[in-house]
Amino acid sequence: MFSGGTNGYTISWFVIEFESGVTVQSGTGTLASGSATVTISQVDLSKSILIVSCMSGSGYLYNRTVDGYFSSSTQLTFKGYTTSTATFAWFVLTFTS
Repeated sequence: MFSGGTNGYTISWFVIEFESGVTVQSGTGTLASGSATVTISQVDLSKSILIVSCMSGSGYLYNRTVDGYFSSSTQLTFKGYTTSTATFAWFVLTFTS
């Protein structure tokens, strides 16, 4: 999360660590309104999750929203809901055990 104001900025983050039992695919993209697809290595959809995180270039994060979902076991679809370009990162975690 990134928020601004007259008194400065607050930056928050999260770290997820697995010692074993998970594979990770990741990437970044930019999107305004409309949609985009990304091809990934095949995953078991019953053991996988998608995490999408928006990053702000200028302005506030609530103006730069991107959602994502699995459109198949080898493809992600992202939809943008903003009038300006949003930069986003995505992570597919597949649990192997």
